[in-house]
Parts: sequence; C-alpha cells; structure tokens
Amino acid sequence: MEIPEGVPEKQRPWPWFVTLSFTVCASLVATSLSIFGDPEVNFWTAILDLKTDQAIALKTETRGPMIFVGGGSNCSFSIHADVLSNVTGMPTLNMGGSAGMGYQYLVNFAMSQAREGDFIILLLEPEILVASERKPSMTATKVALRRDGISAGMEDPPFASGMTPRDYLSAASPGAKFLATFAAKSLSGRPLYRYQVNSFQKNGVLTFDAEEPNSDVEGYSPLQRKFDQEIVEDLRKISTYASEKKIRVFYALPWEAFRPDALDAARAEHARFLKMMSLHLPVLQDKMMGAVEDNSWFLDTGYHMTLEAGRARSHFLAEALLQELNFSQ
Repeated sequence: MEIPEGVPEKQRPWPWFVTLSFTVCASLVATSLSIFGDPEVNFWTAILDLKTDQAIALKTETRGPMIFVGGGSNCSFSIHADVLSNVTGMPTLNMGGSAGMGYQYLVNFAMSQAREGDFIILLLEPEILVASERKPSMTATKVALRRDGISAGMEDPPFASGMTPRDYLSAASPGAKFLATFAAKSLSGRPLYRYQVNSFQKNGVLTFDAEEPNSDVEGYSPLQRKFDQEIVEDLRKISTYASEKKIRVFYALPWEAFRPDALDAARAEHARFLKMMSLHLPVLQDKMMGAVEDNSWFLDTGYHMTLEAGRARSHFLAEALLQELNFSQ
C-alpha cells in the first residue's frame, strides 16, 4: 500500500501484518481466558481430577465390587462415600459433578471407572432430565477440553460426544458477559467463584461454611413430568450399556427442600416420577421421597446439604441399595 506524499507519519495506516498479529494475539488471549480462566470450569476440572485420582487409587487395591454415585451438585454436596462403604461393606466413590454439565456428561463420568460387577447410583436432578439438557453444556464442553473429552476418557461411553466443531468454537469464545463479570470481580477483589477446591473432603463430598441460612425452599408446582422419546432413548442407552458391561445401575432422587405445605404434593409427584423411571432403570427410594421440609439441612441451595444432613441422606441411600439387592436375590 503506497502512502501519499505529505501525510504525517502518525496518520499513516498500520501495516496489515501488525493489525493481523494484534487480532490473532487478542483472539488467543480471549480463547485461553475462556478455557483456562473460567473460574467455574477451573473448579470443576480440579474436582473431577481429584475424584478420578481417588477412583484409580481405590481400584488398584480393591478386587470386589465397588459403588459409584454420580449426578449433579446435589450428589457432590450430599453423598458421603464413607457412609455407604460402612453400611454396604463395598468401597464407594462420590463421582458427582454439576447439573450444569448436562446429564449425558454426568452419566459418562459416573461410569468412567466402573468395572464388571460394580454398582452405579445416579442421583440426577429431575429438572435436567429434559431434552434441552441432552447435549453436554458449555461448562461440560470446556471441562472436556481440559480433561478427557465428553466421553470422560471412556473408549465406548454410553453417550458419544455429539459435539460439532461449532460447539467447541463457541466454548472457546468467552463472550461479553463472561469478560465483564470476570473483570468486575477481579478489580473488586471478590472471589471469582463461590466454591473453592479446598472444600473437597477426603470422602469425596463438597462442603463450605454457609454465611446465611438457606432460603431456597420450593413450593409445589404440578409439573407432571413426562419423558419424551429422546430421554427414553437415552435411558435405554444407559440400561444397554450396563447390561453389556455387566454392571448394575440404579436411579435415586436427590433430597430437596420444600415448604411444609408443599411436602405431600411434592412427594406424590416424585412417586409418579419414580414409577415412570422404573420402566427404564431400577429405582432406590426412601421415606423422604426426595422432599425435605427442614431447610436448615441445606447450605446455599435446596440441593446442597450440610455435612450432618448429608451423612443421614447417605445412610438412607445405602439402606435402600441393600434392600433392593436383598429383594432381587
């Protein structure tokens, strides 16, 4: 490009390669920030790495059957592996993640370390068992890019990736909202994410000191959930995979906080939901039927339980598994 004579130096356009280099560098920085600077992704990547390391270590010293409990953050913050181990006599691992990862990724991860003869318990929140949550979420995609892919390191997972290059490109783009939130928290000195890796306990459960009592208490809403054909097909994939690998998979409802006036209706709805689920997977149920009225049992949400309440919930789950196993023998 020729520069007309007489044009001052400071007004002359930058060479094209300088502009291109700046654009490429800015894009690389933004992509790195999206994948490696997202505090939520950093947290769950670290937690899943810790759980995988625990599972690998325990498998090397265990010959008999093991129990893997998977699901969303309800599982991560509520299930004490040592309680299930003590009650059932089988080594147990909490393989929970975050509901935001989507149920396909959560199922893959829960099963990623299972061997023939093992048991899988899926505590998937009913809200995520809908078609819109079928594909791994943006969070799951970013975690997968950091770890072992959507397959969670499995050669033949129940759920294949289903991701397109466009999905991965979207995950690599931070977006204006993310950049604005990241900048605001960084400049103000606020924590980048509400949970910290040091909240991970040796028995696999997550916890923290809640500053305020939980206020996330549900009323009753007659959703009358029904599985569409996509969900039915995915549940069939889980059942088929379990049969082929000779592992046993069960479904159990998470415990959630409800208002006292909504308790009976919520439990009735949950009973209908479990009956529907039982057509596809064996279910484990207890007298709470997924509905608890004492919100002091929970931390920051109506799914994240305190340590004491989580131990009680884990005991109920272990007893339900033993009852089912005794019944089926």
